[in-house]
Amino acid sequence: MKYLPGFRPHLVMCDDGLPGMQGREFIRILRELPDFRHIPVIVMTGNAFDDEVSDIMASGANELLKKPVHLGSLHERIIKHLFPAGVIT
Repeated sequence: MKYLPGFRPHLVMCDDGLPGMQGREFIRILRELPDFRHIPVIVMTGNAFDDEVSDIMASGANELLKKPVHLGSLHERIIKHLFPAGVIT
């Protein structure tokens, strides 16, 4: 991941269908980097089959949103991971 040095996001969001690799593969690689082990990852997918969901979560995703993604659900997940104590400043 030559593009990530020095980049420290608060949250990562990705689709499971990325060009050239699946999102779950990206997450596995991301989780190997010490600076990214504890950063929350939200994955979006159109594949709602149980084995797909299990594989995505096993890759290190914190949340999975099934497409079509509803804004309210996305907002709830972002708040949950950016403000775990429920305090928004």
